[in-house]
Amino acid sequence: ATSPVSVRMQVDCNLVYQLDGDCEFVFLIHAALDTGQTLLEEAVQIEPPLRYLSYTDEHSGNRFMRLSASAGPLSVSYHAVVDRMIDSVDLNTQELAVLGPVAQQMFGTLPGGHARVRAICGWIHDHVAYRVGSTTATTTARDVFLQRSGVCRDYAHLAVTFCRALNIPARLVSAYAHFDEP
Repeated sequence: ATSPVSVRMQVDCNLVYQLDGDCEFVFLIHAALDTGQTLLEEAVQIEPPLRYLSYTDEHSGNRFMRLSASAGPLSVSYHAVVDRMIDSVDLNTQELAVLGPVAQQMFGTLPGGHARVRAICGWIHDHVAYRVGSTTATTTARDVFLQRSGVCRDYAHLAVTFCRALNIPARLVSAYAHFDEP
């Protein structure tokens, strides 16, 4: 059985750039404004101080920030505290073999290693529709598999689930990454 509970979350994001020239940015770092979430605190700090424009998508509640910056250092920091209503889950009823037999049937006879992982990713690409709003933070990989729709996190979650069901030691990592030019 599930019932809604309030969960307080803190969001912090710090981005640091060294710009070689004038740049235009569009950031999607603000907490969304939607009916399942209450914004309690929020702060944006930009160094050097720059003017920016904000836009809120009326359908999704996603908020975008646009700014122009000149060559040199730029840092953008965002902080928020939100209360979000989510469905609580009885974890005792959630422990089950997730998609193991399905993963074996669909991918178990394929050559192991990289080829099998590519087949899993290809199947998800071909059979799961990208549909904003089709899932929530509590949607499971099984749910995504059955409804055949989701967003980026759901694609990754389903791929990791299939891999782990096939004893492939998969993990999911999300981060901002910096790559030095060669």
